[in-house]
Amino acid sequence: MMATEPIDTLSLSAADTLSGSGIKLLQADSLRSDSLQTAVGLIDSLAADSLRATSVRTPEPIDTADVCAVFGADVTCRTVAVPEEWPGASLPPTARPGYQLAVVGLLLLFVFLFFRMRTEWRRLLRQAWTRDDEECGEEPETLPFGMQAAVVCCGVWMLGVGTMRFALAVAGNGAQAAAEAIGWGVWAVAASLFGIFALQRLLLGAAAALTFSRSRVRRLMALRHAWFASFVLFGTPFVLLAALADQRWAVLFGVCFAVIACVHALGYAIRSFRLFGKLNLSILLWILYLCAVEIMPVGILAVGLLRSWPA
Repeated sequence: MMATEPIDTLSLSAADTLSGSGIKLLQADSLRSDSLQTAVGLIDSLAADSLRATSVRTPEPIDTADVCAVFGADVTCRTVAVPEEWPGASLPPTARPGYQLAVVGLLLLFVFLFFRMRTEWRRLLRQAWTRDDEECGEEPETLPFGMQAAVVCCGVWMLGVGTMRFALAVAGNGAQAAAEAIGWGVWAVAASLFGIFALQRLLLGAAAALTFSRSRVRRLMALRHAWFASFVLFGTPFVLLAALADQRWAVLFGVCFAVIACVHALGYAIRSFRLFGKLNLSILLWILYLCAVEIMPVGILAVGLLRSWPA
């Protein structure tokens, strides 16, 4: 008998156990591994090319020129600072539009009345500063209502501008609160003075109706209007000069205006006292008239201005 060669049972069993589907899976795995290696190679080559393309290059030198060589040796460089606030916010109080409009309006009104009422001004000054009406004992002539209203309007306008300007001269032009208050302060003072004049006229009318002495009250009102017109004529120029001047000159013109106001107040007090004596009225009535009609309304306005003035 011939000797038989040993058979590899492991290889046979492996070949027998591998089916057709297993062989296909092995082929697919080999294909996937080859494709992955190919993709990784492509990615590495692209990354290398991109790194070579984006390599840092030294910038080429740029030609520059000196400022002095272009514009000359006298050129100096300055740094311009941008303002933090709007330029209009740093204006002084007297440069505000509301205040300047009030001053210009007062100037135009005063010039118009000065040349329009030249005859009436002379009559009012003669009535205020002379004693002709006391000697003759007749009622003085009164101006028409329109001219009286124009004089009163100019007077209260003048007092409004003068009050605010002289208050600023005392407080200082640098106060921010004063700068904010001057725009409406002129018109507020003028409106308050209009109210005072209306109240005084109502009080005098009530006194005339209660005492049945209308002729006496008319003479007193004519005397008041004459002295107020004289005060407006002599005081308005100083108010306008103070409104248009700087701080130092405004104080000087303010002192002149205060002297004129004191002279007119004292002169009216003396003339009204003489009128009360000529009309055979008691001195107590004269004192009551001064306190209730002339002093108290003005005092209330002054206290209100002091309390409402910004600190």
